[in-house]
Amino acid sequence: MENWILCAVELASRDEPAVIVTICAAEGSAPRDPGAKMIVTGDALMGSIGGGALENESCMRARSLLAKPWSADDEAMIFEDYPLGPALGQCCGGHVRIGFDRLSSGDKVWLSEAAVAVSEGKPFILETTLSTTLSAHKQRRCLLPDKPEGGDSNVSFLDASGATLVDPMPVLAECITLRERIADNRASVFLFGAGHVGCAMAHLFENLPAKVTWIDRRADQFPSNYGANIVVDCTNNEVERVQSAPAGACYFVLTHDHQLDYVLVEAILNRGDAAYCGLIGSRTKRVRFEGRLRRAGIDEGRIGELVCPIGGRGLQNKSPAVIALAAVYEMLLAYETRQKEI
Repeated sequence: MENWILCAVELASRDEPAVIVTICAAEGSAPRDPGAKMIVTGDALMGSIGGGALENESCMRARSLLAKPWSADDEAMIFEDYPLGPALGQCCGGHVRIGFDRLSSGDKVWLSEAAVAVSEGKPFILETTLSTTLSAHKQRRCLLPDKPEGGDSNVSFLDASGATLVDPMPVLAECITLRERIADNRASVFLFGAGHVGCAMAHLFENLPAKVTWIDRRADQFPSNYGANIVVDCTNNEVERVQSAPAGACYFVLTHDHQLDYVLVEAILNRGDAAYCGLIGSRTKRVRFEGRLRRAGIDEGRIGELVCPIGGRGLQNKSPAVIALAAVYEMLLAYETRQKEI
C-alpha cells in the first residue's frame, strides 16, 4: 500500500506525468490478483502487475498515453482487457482487465487523503465513479471505514444502484463505480538478533511485504544500510518488544544468548497469538527448551507452535543465506495461512 501511494503523491506534487496501472479484474490463471499496481513514468517503473508480456504491454500502453498531448480526456480512466494467450505470447489461459489512470492535478486531493490514511495506518476504500463505458471521466474519493471490507477480492465494480457486480469481468456500463480496498497487509516481523542469519534475513526482507523491527542490543552488529521497511532497535528490553507487538505478528529468535532466546520464546508463546515463532538452533536445543517451557506451565499446544530448527526441512546446506531463505519462506507460508483463517 504505502509505496505506490507515496510515490504517486510525490509525482503529483511536482506535476510529473505518470500513469497508475491497476489489475481491476481477473479470471482464470493470472500473474497477480486484482489490486496489484505499478506506476509508469516516461523513464521509470515502480511496482509490478506480474512481469512478463502482460506487464511489458501495459507499460508500453501507459507510455503511449503519456506521449499524447494533454487534453480533457486525460482526466479519464481507461480500461483494457488482455487475454493471457497467444496474442501476448503467453499460455496462462487467464484474462485480466487493466485500468490506466493518468495522474493529473485533480488527483492531488484524493492522494493527499490517501497519504494521511497511510501515515495513520488506517485501511480505506478508494471509490472511482465513472461516467461512461470504456473511457470514463472519474470522480475519486477516499472513505475511511471503521473496519476493512471483507470479501475475497480487494477490487470490485458496482452498478448505478450500488450493488456489487459478481462477474469477475463485468461488462462496463454507464454510471459504474470501481471500489478498491487499500490496506497494509504486510506481515509485522520481529527479528531478534543481528548475527549472520539475522543479517541475511534482513537483506531478504528489504524486498518482501513485511514491516520489520530488527532488535539487537549490540549496536555495532547492524549494517550501515538496510531497507526502508526495517526499523533497527538497540533496546536492552527485548521482552517488552514482544509484549507490545501487534496481534498476529511473526517472530524470529536468533540472538547470541541461549538464555535470552528462551526468555523471548516463553514470552512469545505466552501471548498465544503469533502467526509464526521461529527459533534458531538444533533439535537438541528444541528438546531442552520444551522441557523448560513445560515446567513454566506453557500449554502443549503452544509449545507445538514453536518452529525449531527453522527452515531446515530437507536441506543439508547450513550456510546463513540458505537458512535465512528457507526460514523466511516458511514464515511467509505460515502468515498467509493465518490471514486466510481470520
